[in-house]
Amino acid sequence: MKRKPKGSGAGNGSARKPGPACLARLEAEAQDLRDQLALLHVHNEAEYHTMIEAQRELELSRERYAHLYDSAPTGYVSLDRNGFIQEANLTVARMLGVERPKLLSTLLARYVFEEDRRKLLRHLTRCRRNPGHADVTTELRMAGANGRQFEVALTSAAQPAAHVPLAQIRFHTVLDDITKRKQADETLRRSNARLDLLAETASELLRSDTPQKAVY
Repeated sequence: MKRKPKGSGAGNGSARKPGPACLARLEAEAQDLRDQLALLHVHNEAEYHTMIEAQRELELSRERYAHLYDSAPTGYVSLDRNGFIQEANLTVARMLGVERPKLLSTLLARYVFEEDRRKLLRHLTRCRRNPGHADVTTELRMAGANGRQFEVALTSAAQPAAHVPLAQIRFHTVLDDITKRKQADETLRRSNARLDLLAETASELLRSDTPQKAVY
């Protein structure tokens, strides 16, 4: 019977052990991987904290914007192309005496004097014809649900329509209460009219008191 040569792989239950050089190389590669993972962990953690900080700043900015939007002394609304209210600040809600949620999706014309609704329609038509261009301003008389009547300067600017379908265009609109200004203008007009009347009366009195020269 022939003996199998020593060192033959067939039927040899013992495996060759890696030498010291091979072990050193494997350890170095493993350490390199550990170092890379550690650096990646640090990088990801820094990115995570940066993202959290950016998110916090964004939320704070939104809160500040919402506060400024709602606490502004001037009314702000967003209208669709047909004049339905899509957004409104609290100032508009107070002006019209209506809770803000109930204002949404209602026609602004509902709160405009019937005699001035045609002016509002012309205002919206001008906005639709010139989206993204010059502001459109119209003075209107309005009445709130609380019975308060007032006048506003309605100024609208349509968002640029280059990438927005016509049906989705929004008109960002300012409602500036000009009631006091109109009252002041009317008071000034009446005062000027009285002054003109007094000046004319005084002039006539002076003419009547002037002695006439005798004519021979």
